[in-house]
Formats: sequence, C-alpha cells, structure tokens
Amino acid sequence: MTSNCADDAMPDYWFPELPKGNVGPARHRALALTIAYAIDKCNSCQMKQGCYEMGMQPNNIEHGIWGGVLAGERLRSVGAVLTDLNRYATPAGRAMNLEKVIKPYLEELYEETANNSGGVDTAVAV
Repeated sequence: MTSNCADDAMPDYWFPELPKGNVGPARHRALALTIAYAIDKCNSCQMKQGCYEMGMQPNNIEHGIWGGVLAGERLRSVGAVLTDLNRYATPAGRAMNLEKVIKPYLEELYEETANNSGGVDTAVAV
C-alpha cells in the first residue's frame, strides 16, 4: 500500500515555503493552490492517519504537510505560539507564519468551490 504523495510528480507541494521578499496576493494565491492540491491528495489517501501520526513526530512536526495538515496547524495543536522573535528565525516560526499567511487564501479557494464538486480546482497548481 502506497500513499498518494509517494508517486506524485510534484513532491515539493508537500513541503511549501513562503516566497522570500515582498510578494503580493497573486503569489500567495498560487502557493495556496499548490497547498490545496497536496491537502486534497491527502484527504483521499488511505494512509492519511498514519501519515498524520508521522507528521507529529519531533523530526517532522516543523516541516511539510502530513496527513493533510500543515506544519503550523500541527505545531499549534501541541501548544506552540508564533511570536515576532521566532517568525523567521526558526523552522517552527516559518511554518506557523506560512499557515497564518496562506489560510485566508485556502479558505477562499474552498469557499469558491464549495458548490462545485466538493474539492478545489487545482488544475492551475499542477
């Protein structure tokens, strides 16, 4: 049994990072599309729960999408707090900042497609 991401042509989608520098909403929306693509793949994967559990391990919790959950969400679930001090200086800070910046774009994407097929149209992302 293999996971949906194991054979995917775009493995980097499971390890998103905010672009460096001052970028606008178009770049954030494009990043949100890639994240939505990965999360949709996770949500239909038979390995989702085991993957999430692997993502909660200390060596994985600060990085990537595991079991359809962003690193920032996983960190918050164990009590991590984003401060201005660690926002860019640590992997955990960067992961939590990514989730904070991208979340409104993800919500917008899912809202736009809620009345369609039930998933995000990620054709642009691939």
